[in-house]
Amino acid sequence: MSKKFKCKTCGKQVEGERYHAGFSDIGFLYCNKDSTVLIFNAFDPVFEKLAGDIHPWTLVEENNKEKMESIENNLINCPCGGRFYFDNYLICPICGGEFSEQMAKNIYVFVLGQEIDGEKQNIWKKA
Repeated sequence: MSKKFKCKTCGKQVEGERYHAGFSDIGFLYCNKDSTVLIFNAFDPVFEKLAGDIHPWTLVEENNKEKMESIENNLINCPCGGRFYFDNYLICPICGGEFSEQMAKNIYVFVLGQEIDGEKQNIWKKA
């Protein structure tokens, strides 16, 4: 069920979903150009190969830049041409401002528009 959330930049209401990523085995990254979110499973074989035996939250908390960059560099680009990075903030689809904190600071993942689900499609440049 969709809910309305208030953008902290423009103050307008945006419809979408919010999920508590801490209760699951998912990681997520936001696009740097639009409000697309890429969601992946912590037990994805390619993620495990790149990150080792580290959950996405632990990877970020430990600030393991080398592994995070390796993951980012191996992800597909966003359909808009943007890139998914751990440090990206969710972008408001109305004003283009910061809507929500990145994964490192927010355990909730917001889906306001397009969602790329790594369990339903290949998210890796080289599978």
